[in-house]
Amino acid sequence: MPRVLAVQSHVVHGHVGNKAAAFPLQLLGVDVDPLHTVEVANHSGYPLIKGTRLDADHFTNIFDALRVNQHDLEYDLVLSGYLGNPTGVPAIAAGIKDIKKRATRNVLYVLDPVLGDNGKLYLPAEMIQRYQDTLFPLADVLTPNGFEGELLANAAQPMASARDALAIARTLAAKASAARLILLTTVDTPDLANNDTLALVAYVRATDSAHAVTFPRMHAQFTGTGDLLTALIAASLAARGVRHGEDDALVLPTGEPVDLPTMVAKCIWVMQQVLAQTHIHAEQAIVATDDRAAVLRKRELRLIHCKREIEHLLDVSDDELSAAKIVVAPFSEAE
Repeated sequence: MPRVLAVQSHVVHGHVGNKAAAFPLQLLGVDVDPLHTVEVANHSGYPLIKGTRLDADHFTNIFDALRVNQHDLEYDLVLSGYLGNPTGVPAIAAGIKDIKKRATRNVLYVLDPVLGDNGKLYLPAEMIQRYQDTLFPLADVLTPNGFEGELLANAAQPMASARDALAIARTLAAKASAARLILLTTVDTPDLANNDTLALVAYVRATDSAHAVTFPRMHAQFTGTGDLLTALIAASLAARGVRHGEDDALVLPTGEPVDLPTMVAKCIWVMQQVLAQTHIHAEQAIVATDDRAAVLRKRELRLIHCKREIEHLLDVSDDELSAAKIVVAPFSEAE
């Protein structure tokens, strides 16, 4: 059974961070060791958030014990998301680097470099440099949203086209020199998206190729979608035993290259099922007298209710992608 170390936030109530990641990973046959970076009551959208941001000493102590007890030798993949405290990032990076160095097998690292969304930072701007300097050199897969991609690529202006998205992805690949797959998880440029659709851009280093994965836009607010998508990506890799191949490829145990854009499309399919059920529930449950906290509670991701859809991830068919209006299409710099 594959094992994943999941380094990100923990909430007591709701489904973000490791609460959005652990359940899908476990459903897909992956054993999960959660390492929390913050422990709080709920996500920051609620009227009140209280809890603890864990510090560098905490992470150093955890990684020390994992190493001494040789738990670290069991990991097939490391996943990181919301890291919370910038001062803790070097300790987290040192721990992940040591895991990869000591490994007796190929350990993949999926980095979701959480910074913010929709033009707004959730974390101090110094996190940009922290990611670039300490975690980028270790990452095999990067999953920033469009806004985070712009910041991490030090883009001079917001992306306005597929060409811009490809340029940002290539810049990120240059900065994260070991990364084999760069995903820009929300791209809203007029040539890739519209009022009815959103896009994800997948850049594959081995073939220097980019694909747009377009899918129906849901006109509703959700929290934890990036955490869920990154967990599904990690599950797709870990559950199938994906490892490093030659020439920067990611390959199956048989040596066959992974069709990474289609793999991502299947993850989008599952996420769309979860969001659809979440939206239906919220529309039926929310009433005019609900305060903000009540509305947000009713919009928490319906993960447990979507157990069957999550378990179906690896078997999603082309027909199911088509029926869900999820389209995978290559594009080039010239377009």
